[in-house]
Amino acid sequence: MNELYKLYKARHLVNMIKGEFSNSAFEKLLKASGYDVLPYGYEITYREICNDVRKGLGEADIVRKYEDVKCGMHLDQIRSTPDLKIVNKEEGLEELVESKFSGETKDKQGNIIRSQSANDVSINREKLQSYQMYWENTIMVFTFAHLEDKKYHCIRAKDVTDDMIIEMHNKYDNYDISEKARPLKYFFPRVSDELIKLNMELVDDLQKDLLKPINPGWTIS
Repeated sequence: MNELYKLYKARHLVNMIKGEFSNSAFEKLLKASGYDVLPYGYEITYREICNDVRKGLGEADIVRKYEDVKCGMHLDQIRSTPDLKIVNKEEGLEELVESKFSGETKDKQGNIIRSQSANDVSINREKLQSYQMYWENTIMVFTFAHLEDKKYHCIRAKDVTDDMIIEMHNKYDNYDISEKARPLKYFFPRVSDELIKLNMELVDDLQKDLLKPINPGWTIS
């Protein structure tokens, strides 16, 4: 196995772990603040479809079930569903949320070559377009745990516009969302500053610890 392939595999693994931990910490933060957090993403529906296949349901019946029965959604819309539904019945609050970990990248010498922030954050072009087409009110929550001013920055998918683009790439574009982004408490006022700070410190500590057994010069965004 050559060094380039090992680096790729390490980057992929670290990204997956960091993203999963960051999302889990975000869910726990909202639950601890009195919100109901309901899994809502495509993975949940996918498991339902797999169960239907195992039960012997035919393709036409499955398509009909998920296009006509499930809230009128067709399959493209189901594939693009955001990760979470956040509910608080007392406040009459019901929001769809997509949680994203956004970090920094260093070269092998440990020099920072890119640090994501509200002024420069990567967003998957295809996913953003899907949210804007089917789920425009989705709140996109970005975790910037690596910054000195550790914060969640939140913006609705419909408010991310082309004039915010800084640089375009193959799949991801860099956006400056700083003018329209809001703090987490703007959408979820029950969340305390103390819990936000604790969550950010946990995510930041995990990011640093993950890199130690790999290579001190590899910091993955």
